[in-house]
Amino acid sequence: MSNSETGRRRELPLFTKISGTKLVMPRPKTIKPPDIAVVVDLGSYGTKVLVRSLNGETQCFLFPPHQISLSPQQVEALEYQPKLPADTQIWIKSPQGCSAVGKLAKVRFGAQLGLSLLKVDSAIAKVLGVLWVLQQELGLSAKFKVALSVLLPPGEYADRARFRADLIAALKMYTTPSGQITANLTHLLCLPEGGGVVLSRRQHDPQFNQKKVVVSIIGGRNASVLVYEEGVYAAASTSNLGFIDLVRGVLQRTSGMDAEVLIPLIAKAGSKPMPFHFVKASRRSQDSDRQQELVELAQAVSEARQETFTKLVAWYREVLPANWDEIIFCGGTADYYKDDLSAKYSKPTSGQTVWFHGGIKLPAKLNDYGLGVRLYDPYAAFEQLVVAVMPESVEVEHG
Repeated sequence: MSNSETGRRRELPLFTKISGTKLVMPRPKTIKPPDIAVVVDLGSYGTKVLVRSLNGETQCFLFPPHQISLSPQQVEALEYQPKLPADTQIWIKSPQGCSAVGKLAKVRFGAQLGLSLLKVDSAIAKVLGVLWVLQQELGLSAKFKVALSVLLPPGEYADRARFRADLIAALKMYTTPSGQITANLTHLLCLPEGGGVVLSRRQHDPQFNQKKVVVSIIGGRNASVLVYEEGVYAAASTSNLGFIDLVRGVLQRTSGMDAEVLIPLIAKAGSKPMPFHFVKASRRSQDSDRQQELVELAQAVSEARQETFTKLVAWYREVLPANWDEIIFCGGTADYYKDDLSAKYSKPTSGQTVWFHGGIKLPAKLNDYGLGVRLYDPYAAFEQLVVAVMPESVEVEHG
Protein backbone atom coordinates (compact mmCIF):
# COMPACT_ATOMS: atom_id res chain seq x y z
CA MET A 1 0.00 0.00 0.00
CA SER A 2 1.43 3.37 -0.93
CA ASN A 3 1.79 6.24 1.50
CA SER A 4 -1.29 7.87 0.07
CA GLU A 5 -3.73 5.60 -1.72
CA THR A 6 -7.07 7.13 -2.51
CA GLY A 7 -7.88 5.89 -6.01
CA ARG A 8 -8.82 2.33 -5.04
CA ARG A 9 -11.34 1.29 -2.44
CA ARG A 10 -11.38 -2.14 -0.92
CA GLU A 11 -12.13 -3.82 2.36
CA LEU A 12 -9.51 -4.98 4.82
CA PRO A 13 -8.45 -8.50 3.83
CA LEU A 14 -10.46 -11.34 5.32
CA PHE A 15 -9.03 -14.42 6.95
CA THR A 16 -7.79 -16.82 4.31
CA LYS A 17 -7.38 -20.54 4.66
CA ILE A 18 -4.19 -22.14 3.39
CA SER A 19 -4.69 -25.13 1.11
CA GLY A 20 -1.36 -26.26 -0.27
CA THR A 21 -0.02 -23.20 -2.04
CA LYS A 22 -3.45 -21.89 -2.94
CA LEU A 23 -5.32 -19.31 -0.88
CA VAL A 24 -9.04 -19.99 -0.62
CA MET A 25 -11.81 -18.64 1.56
CA PRO A 26 -12.68 -21.04 4.39
CA ARG A 27 -16.13 -22.61 4.63
CA PRO A 28 -17.34 -22.50 8.23
CA LYS A 29 -18.58 -26.11 8.20
CA THR A 30 -15.20 -27.51 7.14
CA ILE A 31 -12.86 -25.44 9.34
CA LYS A 32 -10.68 -27.62 11.55
CA PRO A 33 -9.34 -25.75 14.59
CA PRO A 34 -5.57 -25.21 14.63
CA ASP A 35 -3.41 -26.22 17.56
CA ILE A 36 -2.73 -22.55 18.29
CA ALA A 37 -3.97 -19.13 17.18
CA VAL A 38 -1.25 -16.48 17.16
CA VAL A 39 -1.01 -12.75 16.52
CA VAL A 40 2.43 -11.19 16.02
CA ASP A 41 2.92 -7.43 16.24
CA LEU A 42 6.37 -6.49 14.93
CA GLY A 43 6.84 -3.47 17.20
CA SER A 44 9.95 -1.32 16.91
CA TYR A 45 10.73 -1.74 20.61
CA GLY A 46 9.43 -5.26 21.12
CA THR A 47 7.80 -8.12 19.25
CA LYS A 48 4.41 -8.57 20.90
CA VAL A 49 2.75 -11.97 20.67
CA LEU A 50 -0.66 -13.24 21.71
CA VAL A 51 -1.41 -16.97 21.61
CA ARG A 52 -4.16 -19.33 22.55
CA SER A 53 -4.16 -23.12 22.28
CA LEU A 54 -7.26 -25.25 21.95
CA ASN A 55 -7.43 -26.12 25.63
CA GLY A 56 -5.56 -23.19 27.08
CA GLU A 57 -5.96 -19.58 28.06
CA THR A 58 -4.73 -16.55 26.16
CA GLN A 59 -1.08 -15.79 26.85
CA CYS A 60 1.10 -12.81 26.00
CA PHE A 61 4.80 -12.96 25.12
CA LEU A 62 7.20 -10.07 24.62
CA PHE A 63 10.48 -10.46 22.75
CA PRO A 64 13.29 -7.94 22.18
CA PRO A 65 12.92 -6.66 18.60
CA HIS A 66 16.51 -7.41 17.62
CA GLN A 67 17.38 -9.61 14.65
CA ILE A 68 20.64 -10.24 12.85
CA SER A 69 21.66 -12.43 9.93
CA LEU A 70 24.20 -15.17 10.66
CA SER A 71 26.42 -17.41 8.59
CA PRO A 72 25.87 -21.18 8.69
CA GLN A 73 29.19 -21.45 10.52
CA GLN A 74 28.00 -19.09 13.25
CA VAL A 75 24.85 -21.13 13.69
CA GLU A 76 26.78 -24.39 13.91
CA ALA A 77 28.92 -22.93 16.70
CA LEU A 78 25.85 -22.27 18.88
CA GLU A 79 25.09 -24.85 21.55
CA TYR A 80 21.48 -25.48 22.46
CA GLN A 81 20.79 -25.79 26.16
CA PRO A 82 17.31 -27.23 26.79
CA LYS A 83 17.30 -26.21 30.45
CA LEU A 84 17.60 -22.53 29.56
CA PRO A 85 14.56 -20.47 28.46
CA ALA A 86 13.90 -20.87 24.76
CA ASP A 87 13.46 -17.13 24.27
CA THR A 88 17.12 -16.54 25.23
CA GLN A 89 18.53 -18.71 22.44
CA ILE A 90 16.41 -18.16 19.34
CA TRP A 91 18.09 -18.87 16.04
CA ILE A 92 16.55 -20.21 12.87
CA LYS A 93 17.68 -21.59 9.52
CA SER A 94 15.22 -21.37 6.66
CA PRO A 95 15.18 -20.85 2.88
CA GLN A 96 15.63 -17.14 3.64
CA GLY A 97 18.92 -17.81 5.48
CA CYS A 98 20.13 -18.00 9.06
CA SER A 99 19.24 -15.50 11.78
CA ALA A 100 19.47 -14.89 15.51
CA VAL A 101 16.42 -13.25 17.06
CA GLY A 102 15.61 -11.45 20.30
CA LYS A 103 17.95 -11.71 23.29
CA LEU A 104 20.46 -13.91 21.48
CA ALA A 105 20.75 -11.40 18.64
CA LYS A 106 21.13 -8.50 21.06
CA VAL A 107 23.45 -9.97 23.69
CA ARG A 108 25.56 -12.47 21.77
CA PHE A 109 25.81 -10.73 18.42
CA GLY A 110 25.32 -7.04 19.27
CA ALA A 111 22.29 -6.51 17.04
CA GLN A 112 20.87 -2.99 17.05
CA LEU A 113 17.23 -1.89 17.02
CA GLY A 114 17.39 -1.36 13.26
CA LEU A 115 14.86 1.46 13.30
CA SER A 116 15.83 2.62 9.81
CA LEU A 117 15.22 -0.80 8.26
CA LEU A 118 11.96 -2.14 6.84
CA LYS A 119 10.11 -4.38 9.28
CA VAL A 120 9.24 -6.88 6.56
CA ASP A 121 12.94 -7.53 6.01
CA SER A 122 13.25 -9.12 9.46
CA ALA A 123 9.65 -10.28 9.84
CA ILE A 124 10.10 -13.84 8.53
CA ALA A 125 12.92 -14.63 10.95
CA LYS A 126 11.00 -13.12 13.86
CA VAL A 127 7.81 -15.06 13.13
CA LEU A 128 9.74 -18.32 12.75
CA GLY A 129 11.55 -17.67 16.02
CA VAL A 130 8.34 -16.82 17.83
CA LEU A 131 6.64 -20.00 16.65
CA TRP A 132 9.60 -22.11 17.81
CA VAL A 133 9.42 -20.59 21.29
CA LEU A 134 5.66 -21.23 21.41
CA GLN A 135 6.23 -24.82 20.28
CA GLN A 136 8.64 -25.26 23.18
CA GLU A 137 6.60 -23.39 25.79
CA LEU A 138 3.29 -25.05 24.94
CA GLY A 139 4.68 -28.54 24.46
CA LEU A 140 3.62 -28.90 20.84
CA SER A 141 4.94 -31.61 18.55
CA ALA A 142 7.49 -30.89 15.86
CA LYS A 143 4.57 -30.61 13.42
CA PHE A 144 1.69 -28.41 14.48
CA LYS A 145 -1.13 -26.35 12.95
CA VAL A 146 -1.28 -22.61 13.45
CA ALA A 147 -3.69 -19.83 12.53
CA LEU A 148 -1.62 -16.70 12.25
CA SER A 149 -2.14 -12.95 11.98
CA VAL A 150 0.74 -10.52 11.47
CA LEU A 151 0.54 -6.74 11.79
CA LEU A 152 2.63 -4.78 9.28
CA PRO A 153 3.28 -1.02 9.03
CA PRO A 154 0.85 0.56 6.54
CA GLY A 155 3.81 1.88 4.59
CA GLU A 156 5.07 -1.69 4.09
CA TYR A 157 1.66 -3.30 3.64
CA ALA A 158 2.12 -3.37 -0.14
CA ASP A 159 4.76 -6.07 0.42
CA ARG A 160 2.27 -8.41 2.11
CA ALA A 161 1.93 -10.75 -0.92
CA ARG A 162 5.67 -11.37 -1.05
CA PHE A 163 5.83 -11.64 2.74
CA ARG A 164 2.97 -14.14 2.76
CA ALA A 165 4.53 -16.31 0.04
CA ASP A 166 7.95 -16.32 1.71
CA LEU A 167 6.42 -17.10 5.10
CA ILE A 168 4.35 -20.01 3.78
CA ALA A 169 7.46 -21.48 2.14
CA ALA A 170 9.64 -21.02 5.22
CA LEU A 171 7.15 -22.59 7.63
CA LYS A 172 6.95 -25.86 5.68
CA MET A 173 10.18 -26.91 7.39
CA TYR A 174 12.89 -24.94 9.12
CA THR A 175 15.70 -25.65 11.56
CA THR A 176 15.72 -24.44 15.16
CA PRO A 177 17.95 -25.07 18.19
CA SER A 178 15.87 -28.14 19.07
CA GLY A 179 15.73 -29.52 15.53
CA GLN A 180 13.50 -29.24 12.48
CA ILE A 181 9.88 -28.18 12.90
CA THR A 182 6.95 -27.71 10.55
CA ALA A 183 4.24 -25.14 11.23
CA ASN A 184 1.29 -25.90 9.01
CA LEU A 185 -0.66 -22.72 8.38
CA THR A 186 -4.41 -23.19 8.47
CA HIS A 187 -5.18 -19.49 8.22
CA LEU A 188 -3.11 -16.39 7.56
CA LEU A 189 -4.10 -12.75 7.89
CA CYS A 190 -1.81 -9.80 7.25
CA LEU A 191 -3.18 -6.54 8.63
CA PRO A 192 -1.87 -2.99 8.57
CA GLU A 193 -1.11 -1.65 12.02
CA GLY A 194 -4.38 -0.21 13.27
CA GLY A 195 -6.30 -2.91 11.41
CA GLY A 196 -7.20 -4.69 14.64
CA VAL A 197 -8.94 -1.57 15.90
CA VAL A 198 -10.76 -1.22 12.58
CA LEU A 199 -12.05 -4.79 12.71
CA SER A 200 -13.17 -4.28 16.29
CA ARG A 201 -15.04 -1.06 15.54
CA ARG A 202 -16.67 -2.61 12.49
CA GLN A 203 -18.03 -5.35 14.74
CA HIS A 204 -19.03 -3.28 17.76
CA ASP A 205 -20.15 0.05 16.27
CA PRO A 206 -23.52 -0.24 14.46
CA GLN A 207 -22.91 3.19 12.89
CA PHE A 208 -19.47 2.38 11.49
CA ASN A 209 -20.79 1.99 7.95
CA GLN A 210 -22.50 5.41 8.07
CA LYS A 211 -19.45 7.43 9.15
CA LYS A 212 -16.12 8.67 7.90
CA VAL A 213 -13.75 7.10 10.43
CA VAL A 214 -10.04 7.76 10.82
CA VAL A 215 -7.79 5.40 12.76
CA SER A 216 -4.36 6.83 13.52
CA ILE A 217 -1.82 4.61 15.20
CA ILE A 218 1.29 6.33 16.51
CA GLY A 219 3.97 3.86 17.48
CA GLY A 220 7.68 3.65 18.01
CA ARG A 221 8.74 4.23 14.42
CA ASN A 222 5.76 5.52 12.46
CA ALA A 223 2.58 7.53 12.63
CA SER A 224 -0.07 6.16 10.28
CA VAL A 225 -3.59 7.00 9.22
CA LEU A 226 -6.27 4.64 7.91
CA VAL A 227 -9.45 6.22 6.50
CA TYR A 228 -12.80 4.45 6.13
CA GLU A 229 -15.78 6.05 4.40
CA GLU A 230 -19.14 4.38 4.96
CA GLY A 231 -17.37 1.21 6.07
CA VAL A 232 -15.10 1.02 3.02
CA TYR A 233 -11.34 1.48 3.03
CA ALA A 234 -10.58 4.80 1.34
CA ALA A 235 -6.98 5.83 2.00
CA ALA A 236 -3.85 5.32 4.06
CA SER A 237 -0.83 7.45 4.84
CA THR A 238 2.27 6.87 6.93
CA SER A 239 5.18 8.96 8.17
CA ASN A 240 8.32 8.49 10.24
CA LEU A 241 6.93 10.63 13.08
CA GLY A 242 6.80 7.92 15.72
CA PHE A 243 8.48 8.02 19.12
CA ILE A 244 11.90 7.59 17.56
CA ASP A 245 11.60 11.05 15.97
CA LEU A 246 11.42 12.52 19.47
CA VAL A 247 14.38 10.39 20.60
CA ARG A 248 16.46 11.51 17.65
CA GLY A 249 15.65 15.10 18.55
CA VAL A 250 17.01 14.48 22.04
CA LEU A 251 20.17 12.84 20.70
CA GLN A 252 20.79 15.85 18.45
CA ARG A 253 20.63 18.16 21.46
CA THR A 254 22.89 16.07 23.72
CA SER A 255 26.08 14.03 23.52
CA GLY A 256 27.01 10.55 24.61
CA MET A 257 23.44 9.33 25.15
CA ASP A 258 22.21 5.82 24.38
CA ALA A 259 18.89 5.65 22.54
CA GLU A 260 17.90 2.29 24.04
CA VAL A 261 18.47 3.66 27.54
CA LEU A 262 16.62 6.90 26.83
CA ILE A 263 13.50 5.42 25.26
CA PRO A 264 11.83 4.00 28.42
CA LEU A 265 12.95 6.98 30.52
CA ILE A 266 11.43 9.52 28.13
CA ALA A 267 8.21 7.51 27.90
CA LYS A 268 7.90 7.31 31.69
CA ALA A 269 8.62 11.03 32.13
CA GLY A 270 5.49 11.90 30.15
CA SER A 271 4.49 15.45 29.33
CA LYS A 272 6.57 17.10 32.05
CA PRO A 273 10.11 15.71 31.93
CA MET A 274 12.22 16.56 34.98
CA PRO A 275 15.93 15.98 35.69
CA PHE A 276 15.25 13.14 38.14
CA HIS A 277 13.55 11.14 35.38
CA PHE A 278 16.89 10.62 33.62
CA VAL A 279 19.30 9.64 36.39
CA LYS A 280 19.82 6.20 34.81
CA ALA A 281 20.96 7.85 31.56
CA SER A 282 23.72 9.94 33.13
CA ARG A 283 27.34 9.08 32.41
CA ARG A 284 28.96 11.77 34.55
CA SER A 285 31.00 10.75 37.58
CA GLN A 286 31.00 14.10 39.40
CA ASP A 287 27.80 15.17 41.19
CA SER A 288 27.94 18.75 39.92
CA ASP A 289 28.49 17.60 36.33
CA ARG A 290 25.72 15.05 36.66
CA GLN A 291 23.17 17.56 37.88
CA GLN A 292 23.95 19.92 35.04
CA GLU A 293 23.74 17.09 32.54
CA LEU A 294 20.32 16.01 33.86
CA VAL A 295 18.95 19.56 33.70
CA GLU A 296 20.12 19.87 30.09
CA LEU A 297 18.71 16.45 29.23
CA ALA A 298 15.28 17.28 30.64
CA GLN A 299 15.29 20.50 28.64
CA ALA A 300 16.31 18.62 25.50
CA VAL A 301 13.43 16.18 25.96
CA SER A 302 10.94 19.03 26.44
CA GLU A 303 12.12 20.76 23.27
CA ALA A 304 12.21 17.57 21.19
CA ARG A 305 8.78 16.56 22.47
CA GLN A 306 7.23 19.82 21.30
CA GLU A 307 9.11 19.71 18.02
CA THR A 308 7.85 16.22 17.16
CA PHE A 309 4.29 17.11 18.07
CA THR A 310 4.44 20.22 15.87
CA LYS A 311 5.61 18.11 12.93
CA LEU A 312 2.90 15.55 13.66
CA VAL A 313 0.18 18.22 13.57
CA ALA A 314 1.57 19.60 10.31
CA TRP A 315 1.49 16.10 8.80
CA TYR A 316 -2.09 15.52 9.97
CA ARG A 317 -3.05 18.79 8.30
CA GLU A 318 -1.93 17.25 5.00
CA VAL A 319 -3.41 13.74 5.32
CA LEU A 320 -6.57 13.94 7.42
CA PRO A 321 -9.71 14.02 5.28
CA ALA A 322 -12.06 16.97 5.45
CA ASN A 323 -15.22 16.55 7.48
CA TRP A 324 -14.27 13.35 9.26
CA ASP A 325 -16.81 12.11 11.80
CA GLU A 326 -14.56 10.19 14.13
CA ILE A 327 -10.85 9.82 14.77
CA ILE A 328 -9.42 7.06 16.92
CA PHE A 329 -5.86 7.49 18.14
CA CYS A 330 -4.07 4.34 19.24
CA GLY A 331 -0.58 3.12 20.04
CA GLY A 332 1.90 3.88 22.79
CA THR A 333 3.04 7.21 21.36
CA ALA A 334 -0.57 8.34 20.91
CA ASP A 335 -1.07 7.68 24.61
CA TYR A 336 2.13 9.64 25.37
CA TYR A 337 0.67 12.62 23.47
CA LYS A 338 -2.89 12.04 24.67
CA ASP A 339 -3.41 15.43 26.34
CA ASP A 340 -1.85 17.29 23.41
CA LEU A 341 -3.92 15.42 20.82
CA SER A 342 -7.12 15.92 22.81
CA ALA A 343 -6.49 19.64 23.16
CA LYS A 344 -5.78 19.98 19.45
CA TYR A 345 -8.56 17.89 17.92
CA SER A 346 -11.39 17.64 20.47
CA LYS A 347 -13.90 20.35 19.54
CA PRO A 348 -17.18 19.74 21.40
CA THR A 349 -19.18 21.96 19.05
CA SER A 350 -17.84 20.42 15.82
CA GLY A 351 -19.84 17.21 15.98
CA GLN A 352 -16.62 15.26 15.51
CA THR A 353 -15.59 12.56 17.97
CA VAL A 354 -12.04 12.10 19.18
CA TRP A 355 -11.16 9.14 21.35
CA PHE A 356 -8.35 6.76 22.13
CA HIS A 357 -7.79 3.04 21.57
CA GLY A 358 -11.23 2.22 20.19
CA GLY A 359 -12.73 1.29 23.52
CA ILE A 360 -10.61 -1.86 23.72
CA LYS A 361 -9.60 -3.18 27.12
CA LEU A 362 -7.50 -6.18 28.04
CA PRO A 363 -8.84 -8.91 30.31
CA ALA A 364 -7.69 -8.34 33.89
CA LYS A 365 -6.23 -11.86 34.11
CA LEU A 366 -3.94 -11.40 31.11
CA ASN A 367 -0.28 -10.78 31.96
CA ASP A 368 0.54 -8.05 29.47
CA TYR A 369 4.13 -7.38 30.65
CA GLY A 370 3.15 -3.78 31.30
CA LEU A 371 2.43 -3.16 27.62
CA GLY A 372 -1.02 -1.72 28.35
CA VAL A 373 -2.33 0.35 25.45
CA ARG A 374 0.45 -0.87 23.16
CA LEU A 375 -1.23 -4.27 23.15
CA TYR A 376 -4.74 -3.05 22.29
CA ASP A 377 -4.44 -3.16 18.50
CA PRO A 378 -2.91 -6.66 18.33
CA TYR A 379 -5.39 -7.86 20.96
CA ALA A 380 -8.30 -6.59 18.87
CA ALA A 381 -6.89 -8.53 15.90
CA PHE A 382 -6.42 -11.55 18.15
CA GLU A 383 -10.06 -11.44 19.20
CA GLN A 384 -11.16 -11.61 15.58
CA LEU A 385 -8.74 -14.41 14.74
CA VAL A 386 -9.77 -16.63 17.65
CA VAL A 387 -13.48 -16.15 16.98
CA ALA A 388 -12.91 -17.10 13.34
CA VAL A 389 -10.81 -20.24 13.82
CA MET A 390 -11.53 -21.72 17.25
CA PRO A 391 -14.74 -23.21 18.59
CA GLU A 392 -14.78 -21.01 21.67
CA SER A 393 -14.38 -17.24 21.35
CA VAL A 394 -11.97 -15.21 23.43
CA GLU A 395 -13.49 -12.74 25.83
CA VAL A 396 -12.64 -9.07 25.32
CA GLU A 397 -13.86 -5.99 27.10
CA HIS A 398 -15.02 -2.88 25.29
CA GLY A 399 -15.58 0.63 26.56
